[in-house]
Amino acid sequence: MMKSRSLSVGGKRISRYLIGGGIAEHVSAPSLCKSHKLMVRSQLIAPSAAGAFNFLPLGMRALQKLSDIIDNEMESIDCLKVGMSCLSSSSPWKKTGRWDAFGDELMKLKVSNTEHCLSPTHEEAITSMVASFGKVSMPNLPLRLYQISTKFRDEPRPRFGLLRCREFLMKDLYTFDTDEESATITYNEVCESYKRVFEKLKLDYIMAKSSCGNIGGEVNHEFLVPSSIGEDKVFIASNGEAWNAEYENNIDSSVSVTKTNAIEVGHTFLLGTLYSKCFNASFIQREGGMKNLVMGCYGLGVSRILAACVESLSSDESIRWPYQICPFKVCIIPPKHGSKEHTAVGDLATNLFYELNKVDKLHGDVIIDDRTSRTVGKRVRDADIIGFPLVVVLGKGLLESDPSAEIIFQNKNLKFNVHLDDVLGVVSDEFA
Repeated sequence: MMKSRSLSVGGKRISRYLIGGGIAEHVSAPSLCKSHKLMVRSQLIAPSAAGAFNFLPLGMRALQKLSDIIDNEMESIDCLKVGMSCLSSSSPWKKTGRWDAFGDELMKLKVSNTEHCLSPTHEEAITSMVASFGKVSMPNLPLRLYQISTKFRDEPRPRFGLLRCREFLMKDLYTFDTDEESATITYNEVCESYKRVFEKLKLDYIMAKSSCGNIGGEVNHEFLVPSSIGEDKVFIASNGEAWNAEYENNIDSSVSVTKTNAIEVGHTFLLGTLYSKCFNASFIQREGGMKNLVMGCYGLGVSRILAACVESLSSDESIRWPYQICPFKVCIIPPKHGSKEHTAVGDLATNLFYELNKVDKLHGDVIIDDRTSRTVGKRVRDADIIGFPLVVVLGKGLLESDPSAEIIFQNKNLKFNVHLDDVLGVVSDEFA
């Protein structure tokens, strides 16, 4: 049997992540969707204002893991990360005509009597910035700049938690190429990287032809996750091709299609020179002379993807996470303080914590539910609601002649007892 050790201050303990010591007994309101209820109840997010939320420690861990996946995909196609200011002067927006065209969703304010907005997107800001450095030379192209940052839109009817907000986290990428051909290559590379993001998350998704809205450009697609609460209508042909609702009148009537609701989680646009002409963002051609850069812009709703995962993968009462973005992969539940089991095994849970942390894919992803004043059953219920993929319960089986622990695979709806000496191997194999 494993030797016991004391849990250091730096160890992962659930009591440090659940403010107030426990998750909410129940969160209900007719207007709340499943992901909203579960994320508030599990202390992933907390309401701040209408259409705005605070991310709590467990929610931040999931959000950071999702951001890391996106960062890795962007790096794989040679994108460079930047950080743009949320506060934007009105002048570039007026130059493109979008100060008025964007509509009431543009959050406008005055700073020292000068008009500004809280940016919902950064086409103007990034194009004018690139233009301000002068003519781009050929070795710098293609130029692919992205960020993951907070965006703002004065959504008239915020609802569904993180799915329709006034403040949200978005990954926005802006690309600059020499011509339409190379811009199209970039466009296809980005779309493929988006597909890989959703495939890593095990999310069903649809890539649909879409309208350009107030962004512009002739070629664009939406990435959508099918959902009954989705506010986008998608038409899917028998050959797999898909269109959003704006394309309904252009669909060949001879083609058999089905209609479904879906949540928009990404959008890609091939912009051409729409913005580069406006700001004179150009490059020096090899044969001499200047030419406007050909642009694309690409968005992923990061906080929306997080909610879409919860919405599409969870039950009404319990979150189910993709392994890649769960707050913690393994939760260890030790015996209740003062129980026979606790007296018999001492700090077994702490030792198991350290041993599992030695496994490469589990390092930093193991947590102990140290609220030992609560019964094992109540803590198992909390672990189910939060959705830790694998739970190790150190309970009554510890007192058997062959001491055992209960292993719960939450995503597989499977649980069984394992001899205590085999726990480390069984848990490690699941994440090998």
